[in-house]
Amino acid sequence: MKQRFLLILIIFSFSFSALAEYVRFGELYAGSAKYFLDNSEFEDSTSAEIGFQLPETGHLSWELWFSRFNVDIPDSSVHQQGKILYQGFVYHLREGNLRPFVTAGIGHRKIAGDGERDIESLLTVGVGLKRYFERNYLLRGEVFAQHNSDAGVRLSIGYSFGQKYIRVPFEKEPEPVPIPEPEPIPEPIPEPSPLDSDFDGVFDNIDQCPDTDIVFKVDLTGCPVMLTEDVSISMDIKFLTNSAELTPESFPAVKELADFLNQFDETQVVIEGHTDSVGRNSYNKELSQRRAETVMRSLIEDYAVSPVRMTSVGYGEEQAIADNSTSDGRSKNRRVVAVVESSITKSATK
Repeated sequence: MKQRFLLILIIFSFSFSALAEYVRFGELYAGSAKYFLDNSEFEDSTSAEIGFQLPETGHLSWELWFSRFNVDIPDSSVHQQGKILYQGFVYHLREGNLRPFVTAGIGHRKIAGDGERDIESLLTVGVGLKRYFERNYLLRGEVFAQHNSDAGVRLSIGYSFGQKYIRVPFEKEPEPVPIPEPEPIPEPIPEPSPLDSDFDGVFDNIDQCPDTDIVFKVDLTGCPVMLTEDVSISMDIKFLTNSAELTPESFPAVKELADFLNQFDETQVVIEGHTDSVGRNSYNKELSQRRAETVMRSLIEDYAVSPVRMTSVGYGEEQAIADNSTSDGRSKNRRVVAVVESSITKSATK
């Protein structure tokens, strides 16, 4: 039996290079399983299987399986019929078009025939792998063990309801930016009489701010004219349905916000996460919070913005800006926004 398990694991140890994003609202399966019964009264059996899976969070799902199979008794012509009703949870170890997972749950097995019945509840754990294809189809394979020393393997095909499959192209390496040659230093201009050493239009004998850069406006004393200016920046990035991962298209907006925060280091920012109305309100609240935290984490880890200057809050579907009854409206509502305003004082230029 160990050799059979090793063969199954080798069959499902494959990889794919395509990158993808997925959104799912439920999965329906049909397939077959082989049960290795550690019981001298029964022979190993092959079953027909149907199952359904419903996502609870991004990685955790609830599932239900029904199995039906014939059971043979060694050295006997007696045939019995077996049924298993199983429910449990699936934890996916990662996102993508190739998803390894682990399972745990409990099944109720009944074997009956010729007036005899064998009924047993079985704690079950397992590991497996899913491969998603375009047009919402998938292939699922797994091995599992039960606390009474029984074991089994299952292979099934499935259909993912509400799935969206979006290929993400690899980013090309940016072309090197040519470094311009330094401009030649102009020849010194003969000093006028009386002297204006910094060429700001104020003679040295009354210039209270010597060596002022020539690009700045100065007052009658030769000091730069100071101006107060309001500066601000806003960010609005979109997310895929049921996803809290940044897309490549959103990276420039995050970097622009980070550059602004690093330039004006006394500013504070509140990062707001939002969702569309699809799904439960409690789940949307948690999803919007994760979206805001994803942007905040990128600002901290990728651009060294201090976490004490930022606050993240998830509003779920409460602050929709578009009609959730249309696809375009829902896309606009799946967003993270941030607005930063500040006042700065700087020297006026000519």
